[in-house]
Amino acid sequence: MKTELERFLSELRNYVGAKAQGGRVIFVVEGTPISYIPSMYPASILQEALDSGKVEKRVLTSRTAYGPDMTIDIFAAREE
Repeated sequence: MKTELERFLSELRNYVGAKAQGGRVIFVVEGTPISYIPSMYPASILQEALDSGKVEKRVLTSRTAYGPDMTIDIFAAREE
């Protein structure tokens, strides 16, 4: 049986990354605009995943036509 961290890492690979919001993880979908998908994972799993060495912090920039570019800090799965 997979641990919660293993399940999280497996699911994270389906998205550009994840971030914490309101004590929970939200998955980040890159597009115009960037969108978010809520998850069941607690925000603390992001630090656990970072400590495991299987994710890294990145900055995601979304270009906008009518205003300033939007940047967010995310946690993304490392390439294997």
